[in-house]
Amino acid sequence: VILQKREFFYTRYGTNIRRNAVACLVQLSKSNAKAKSNPRVWIVNTHFGSNSGEEQYRQSLELVGFIQTLRGDNDNDNGGIRTATTTTSVTTVTGVILCGDLNSLPHFRSIQTLESIGLRDVWKVCGMGYGCTFP
Repeated sequence: VILQKREFFYTRYGTNIRRNAVACLVQLSKSNAKAKSNPRVWIVNTHFGSNSGEEQYRQSLELVGFIQTLRGDNDNDNGGIRTATTTTSVTTVTGVILCGDLNSLPHFRSIQTLESIGLRDVWKVCGMGYGCTFP
């Protein structure tokens, strides 16, 4: 069940197209009968620019702020965040799953920035072979 949807627009980089991130708070089925409630997870999808490592890095910094706001880690205003429909009040969020095309190699600053807030690259954890989508 989708409980909330939020959209964040990155600052335009030069004359490139304006990129964004979309987040949905979903309520999952109980993982076991002993669980008191169904887990809630933010699923975030984005597409970073592809013109330079600097563009992806700047977008990763903005994305970190957006994710921290979703987690409730940030006392800043909702700059850039647009809340769509809310069908329930949010009490506990289990985690954040980030998906998308980051146009970044594992050693790029953009990836290091995302990992600095606790996000992990599942390809590094359980993938095999060459897992990059860029270049």
